[in-house]
Amino acid sequence: MCGLHALVSRLLSASIQVIDVADVGFRKSDGGPATLFGTSFSIVSDDRIIEHSLIDLARPLDDVSRASIRARWKRLGEESAALRILTEHGLESKPISFFDDRIRARVTHDWQSSARVVGDTMTSVWSGRLQEFHSDSFIYCRLLHLIDNDEFEAQNKEDDWSMHQTKVRRRPARR
Repeated sequence: MCGLHALVSRLLSASIQVIDVADVGFRKSDGGPATLFGTSFSIVSDDRIIEHSLIDLARPLDDVSRASIRARWKRLGEESAALRILTEHGLESKPISFFDDRIRARVTHDWQSSARVVGDTMTSVWSGRLQEFHSDSFIYCRLLHLIDNDEFEAQNKEDDWSMHQTKVRRRPARR
């Protein structure tokens, strides 16, 4: 979504066609049922694109849509926030710490893999809807930030700070 906004704002008179895939149910690559509504289009395979004849759904971007997109992108740029999050209201600016509370909610008092915390954070229920975020490295960097700020304890083997080798837990209560 951010890519489209940036493109429309930079290429003022380019001929751009858009395919709306928000309500397309993509089967899993193993042939499973079409349950991936609203999934990140970047993980949809080319055979699913052909299966759904998505090219046939391409529609030119009209002038009203272009103006709306440019205005929204300008506003988002002026807000100068670190993140852009797609919500039911469209793109919204959010601070870099936007996911921190979700990360905190998944760290327990027992040692657990950082990869598990990251995975649970990436797929969680927000406002009663299943939401997915597709950057494990971003979430892991935020977890490391919280560790660096002494919110959590971490341990790893041989100073290997990779997500799968690092364990994390809440700090024990001080006596």
